[in-house]
Amino acid sequence: MWRLTLKSIIAQKIRLALTGLAVMIGVAFISGTFVFGDTLNKAFDNLFAGIYATTDVVVRGSDAVSAEARPPLDAAVLDRVRGVEGVAEVSGGVAGTAQLIDADGDVVTTGGGPAQGFSWGGDSSLNPMNISEGEAPSGPGEVVIEEQTAERGDFSVGQEVRITLPVGTESFTVVGLARLGDGSDSLAGATTAFFDFDESQRIFEREGLLDEISVAGDGSVSDEELRDRIREEVGGDGVQVATAAEVSAQQSQQIKDDLSFLTTFLLVFGFIAVFVAAFIIFNTFNITVAQRARQLAMLRAVGASGGQVTRLVVAEAFVVGVIASVIGLLVGFLVAIGVQALFRGFGASLPTTTLQLEPRTILVGLLVGVGVTVVAALVPAVRAARLPPIAALREDFSLPTGSRTRRLIVGGVVTVAGAVLIGLALSSEGAVQQIFTLLGAGALLVFVGVAMLAPLVAAPVARLLGAPMAALGGVPGRLGRGNAMRNPLRTSQTATALTIGMALVTFVTIFAVSLSQTFAGEIDRQLKADLVVYDEASFFGFTPAAAGSIEALDDVDAVTAVRTGPVRVDGDTEVVSAVDPALAVDSYDPEFTSGGWEDLRSGTILLQTDFASDRDLEVGGSVMLQMPVGPAREMRVVGVYEALTVGAMLIPLSDYVEGFATQADIVLFVNGREGVDPVALQGSVETAMEEYPSLSVQNQQEYKEYIEGQVNQFLGLIYALLGLAIIIAIFGIVNTLALSVFERTREIGLLRAVGLSSRQARRMVRYEAVIVAVLGALLGAVVGVAFGIVTVMAVEEVSELAVPVGRILVFLVVAALAGVLEAWMPARRAARLAVLRAVHTE
Repeated sequence: MWRLTLKSIIAQKIRLALTGLAVMIGVAFISGTFVFGDTLNKAFDNLFAGIYATTDVVVRGSDAVSAEARPPLDAAVLDRVRGVEGVAEVSGGVAGTAQLIDADGDVVTTGGGPAQGFSWGGDSSLNPMNISEGEAPSGPGEVVIEEQTAERGDFSVGQEVRITLPVGTESFTVVGLARLGDGSDSLAGATTAFFDFDESQRIFEREGLLDEISVAGDGSVSDEELRDRIREEVGGDGVQVATAAEVSAQQSQQIKDDLSFLTTFLLVFGFIAVFVAAFIIFNTFNITVAQRARQLAMLRAVGASGGQVTRLVVAEAFVVGVIASVIGLLVGFLVAIGVQALFRGFGASLPTTTLQLEPRTILVGLLVGVGVTVVAALVPAVRAARLPPIAALREDFSLPTGSRTRRLIVGGVVTVAGAVLIGLALSSEGAVQQIFTLLGAGALLVFVGVAMLAPLVAAPVARLLGAPMAALGGVPGRLGRGNAMRNPLRTSQTATALTIGMALVTFVTIFAVSLSQTFAGEIDRQLKADLVVYDEASFFGFTPAAAGSIEALDDVDAVTAVRTGPVRVDGDTEVVSAVDPALAVDSYDPEFTSGGWEDLRSGTILLQTDFASDRDLEVGGSVMLQMPVGPAREMRVVGVYEALTVGAMLIPLSDYVEGFATQADIVLFVNGREGVDPVALQGSVETAMEEYPSLSVQNQQEYKEYIEGQVNQFLGLIYALLGLAIIIAIFGIVNTLALSVFERTREIGLLRAVGLSSRQARRMVRYEAVIVAVLGALLGAVVGVAFGIVTVMAVEEVSELAVPVGRILVFLVVAALAGVLEAWMPARRAARLAVLRAVHTE
């Protein structure tokens, strides 16, 4: 049977190669994502290991609120640490935001990484950086820039460079370039600058304070014992002591956790691609079993058992799955390299190391590729085993297609079950992982159910879609429509793979456009300010000095600064926003349901409706708020609001200043004086912001267009990733059409014999391909619209439902054009069939 399996594979190598290609693409994307993620994780491990290579113990502020918002240490702690027995050397440092501006006046981009500055560690062995050119900073106005950062901004030693800091934008002279002592060529994509210690305390507003103390032991005790000794001396409220190995692992893990969404995000699309491939595999083996019915029945007639026939078909699938999966694992390296290149294209200089192939990647790749291929071939294999041997003696034998009633019942039950799971997911208040699990399982069942029900509507829909072709395309048009209608099961199964891709594209489009319109509506209702100022280059906020520059303008009446930061509420880390209520009243309306800006003062808090409801809080109640600096505070609830754009909690700016060591504005709302021309106001603010080139100044309409642009950019990324599944679906249609042409060799030969030209044969196959492609796209659009509407109605944060009919029609037109492309190879084969040989084909 194995020899027969191999001969069978060789005999149908082209069709199985197309099937294997679908599996290979899916496995390559999954394995490539794992390789990329593992490589990135390893690079971060190496990076932080290099940073702390010569450090034994680290003293930092407590992470009682979050690791990103630690309070600074009193500089006096440094001398206390130095006096601990077993300590050989100590070095204190400070850090803050430092945005470098190039010679063209543009901010040196980070691709999402931080723009950071540090105090130079001097000649201490604890300094992880080495000067590679020039010298170390030794006084005010001097800066050393990390090599990769200097290359990105085209900086050189001796050059004057402007840097935006917490105290404002200042000019510095580049006195040196530096790199990590272990030879690493990047600091995780960040732009990095180093300053003299005293200068760093000034520009980062850390006079008398330290952000971190590095300690080297004298070797008399272990790192753990030295840590414990230091902890006994200085540990307590607001101070954390850990070994360098612990800190390195924590910081690396923190970044891994922050970036884990990326791997998960990419894996979702990989599994979608494999899911689409499963339909193609099922369809291919279903068709090939039907075409080989007499051959398989002949095996039964000469003594092969049903189990042997089943194993023959499954073995073919297994071999195809193994070969495709192994190739997919190898191609996965190219995918990982491509993802890295994509990040570099967006300006993110991620740390690099050799590509990592973990055993888990190999195992998952093989399990997914081989497993999906074998499982998808099981049903056709079982059907093959049930072929009656007597069928070998009949030329007109065809496999039964099953009961329409049973298909309707089973398909309906599966679809409803999937819809129920989706409903539970959208209404669930459980963990995010649980919600996505329910959502994924529900979507999978819906697609399977739709695939089972599709044959019931395939013939009438194909008749409708093919009517214009039959009317305008002459004989080829009528024949193409007839071919699509003749076998609705095969037509629908061919179209199903495209249905999945189209459904997801339509769903994402509806949700994204609805989200964009929701934001636009909220801006219209809530934003009262004339202008909005925000940082396009960073998610980490910008210096409050920018607000001071705007306030000094004669045309400006008021500037409302919004700041955000992490806090602890009931043991959970949340984000709080802060404003000056006296200014916010004329700038922003969060749609209060109770209370208002006039009630917000020191020691009070405003809550968003859902946040208050989830915690059973109302006006008059209180919340214990732990900010990074100082003890927990009891904040009295004085109002509730609907808006989501300012987060779940609002506190006075005065309380934020006391509770956070670092002050950075997230957005500024600017109001002009009465009677000032809006265009003139925007022009004067833009002029004032030339010192801060990363800041964008926009009016309300421009801000709405910016939000829409961000949504469309994300939508473009989704389209690109879903394009993988659609490409696989196209391969499926090509494969099925090729099999269909092969099955109808004799029929096409007869048509050619009675006068059908080769050109008409090509057109016939093209018409059939267009009908199949549009059928799949149309079914997908219906499912996607349903998904989109239900999701928008279920998600409270999205209040505007928008169904972009124009875009959906464009998708259908693209599907029709794809049908023409898909038909190229099968149509060419149909046109080149030798008439006499085709007529005599059995």
